[in-house]
Amino acid sequence: MLQLKAYRISHFLPSLALLAAGLGAAYVRDLNVFFTSLFNVLPTLVVLLGGAYCAVYQTPA
Repeated sequence: MLQLKAYRISHFLPSLALLAAGLGAAYVRDLNVFFTSLFNVLPTLVVLLGGAYCAVYQTPA
């Protein structure tokens, strides 16, 4: 059973900050080629890193 005490706002702040930065960068019109290509592969990179984390620590997905 999940306990509400286990969830703190400090656990979510880094993710929320990254989400806000990503949304802010998405609205910038003039990005150079490096950032455009980075944002194109970023979702795949995050999924692969998450899968590697699950494989190493053997957490069920």
